[in-house]
Amino acid sequence: MKIITAWIDDPTLRGVVEPPVLYVEVDHFPDMTYDWIHTDDDWQHAKYGPFVAFEREHTLDYSAGDYNVRFAGEFPPVVDITLVVGSATWTEMFALPITRARQLVRKHCNAWRLYLSDKNAQAGEMLWVPQAINPTCRHWYENSHKSKGVCCGRPDTTFVRHKGIDLPLCPEHLTQHNNKNAEARRTTSK
Repeated sequence: MKIITAWIDDPTLRGVVEPPVLYVEVDHFPDMTYDWIHTDDDWQHAKYGPFVAFEREHTLDYSAGDYNVRFAGEFPPVVDITLVVGSATWTEMFALPITRARQLVRKHCNAWRLYLSDKNAQAGEMLWVPQAINPTCRHWYENSHKSKGVCCGRPDTTFVRHKGIDLPLCPEHLTQHNNKNAEARRTTSK
């Protein structure tokens, strides 16, 4: 198995408020390096070449951040990825050790870096997330014509937490965002 390329998909560029995701494309599905190991606390993990596969039984609410906390000191921390093999993708279960993921990001998508999420750390997770080095405003203009719309794209941004995502906004759109939230608070408090 050979890693062909890697890229960051940022849905906010399409007007969708979802976190950016690291995609890793390989030439064929990786062979299992070691079989599934089960722990007493419902975790199981395996290794597929450079990739780590993990699951938590009896729940679907887990991430690499939870895995990193549970196995801190036992295994290297990992980053959630989407694994791509031809036209097939695996959006859950696979992760890549942080050191290898950072190498791929520097090599294939050098406008991005992987940073520890402050918000997730406050919630007790060690989750690394992609973040643009020089982010631009992600305010989305809906276009009433046949075009699909466009992102503002101005530099000099500040991050705001919107729907659980750190969204970069320029000063103008930050003011609009804050005014909209203030109006919503006034309306609901009456």
